Amino acid sequence: MMKSRMMRRLCQIAGMLPLIAGSISFVVSTGVPAFAQVHLDSAMVAEHDRMLALVPTNQATHVAVGSGPWNSGSTWNTGNVPGNDAKVYIPAGRTVTYNSNATTPIRWLRVEGKITFQNNINTALYVDTIVVDENAEWEQGTTGAPIQSSVRSEIVFTDTGAIDTTNYDPSFVSRGLLSHGKVRICGTTVTPFLKTNSALGVGATAAALQSTPTGWQTGDTIVVSGTSLKYRNPSGGDFTPISSDEQRTLATLSGGNIGLSSGLSTARPVEYPSFGLYSYVSNYSRNVYFRSANTADASRRGHVMFMHNRDVDVRYAGFYSLGRTRKDIDVTSSATSALPAGNNPRGRYAV
Repeated sequence: MMKSRMMRRLCQIAGMLPLIAGSISFVVSTGVPAFAQVHLDSAMVAEHDRMLALVPTNQATHVAVGSGPWNSGSTWNTGNVPGNDAKVYIPAGRTVTYNSNATTPIRWLRVEGKITFQNNINTALYVDTIVVDENAEWEQGTTGAPIQSSVRSEIVFTDTGAIDTTNYDPSFVSRGLLSHGKVRICGTTVTPFLKTNSALGVGATAAALQSTPTGWQTGDTIVVSGTSLKYRNPSGGDFTPISSDEQRTLATLSGGNIGLSSGLSTARPVEYPSFGLYSYVSNYSRNVYFRSANTADASRRGHVMFMHNRDVDVRYAGFYSLGRTRKDIDVTSSATSALPAGNNPRGRYAV
């Protein structure tokens, strides 16, 4: 599976932190031809086949009969718009423009043509599993036409119960966005993080940044990085690090001066200013984002997987409460076709 080492490592850190394209940027665009999907061995072919088996076209309840908007009945073979528990199929050669803001969940979406998200209205897609086939396209904003700053484009992976690894999904790969095709995801440009220009004391509710951020808005979720490291129980031999980062809401914004929703609990001194060791403020909010409906049970969260294809470009998007691979327990090989109950396969990361 096409996972960079950097992204694998990032997904190991804490396991619960969101990934934010733009603050943790990744653009997998290497000049290879479009749809450069490569199945190098039988294992990759088997992964592809298992992915398609999750969304069989003969079980589709709604099939796009032509190109058109999602919310138009004439786009679909049934004459009506996909609703609760729908199984949706977009065949090759057809482009569907997603223009729905409905919270009614569909069961799955299989794309062999193209799906593009309208970039000037709020959109929401609640779904268990999305599969983008090898010659298909997922377009959720582009660098030339990003999702506009005044709207948001949201994908929510719903919780339809524990994943059936006995009869439906023995590889534990469903519930998420699984793509073998071309992917473009681009939200509004946001400065991911900036340094502060002074020490911050306990109770501080304001900070001055070293420059003016782009794309920040009041109400955004921000994180003030810690400058100290503590351990859970060093005297007992537990040296698990405890972060001193603090999450707040951006209450006010004027140029490079920001106000926090509440005071800081830990001081952030600047002991070596000549080395630039100031605290940072990161912005965690994006107007394009993917999230899990169930944030409590790791085994029922969604994940995003770009497989066997380098034609992927993701910018300024958030990935929240995603990923099923845990780092606090032993992992089960993801190459195994049948997994035991309570499995923990590799490779089901947030992204």
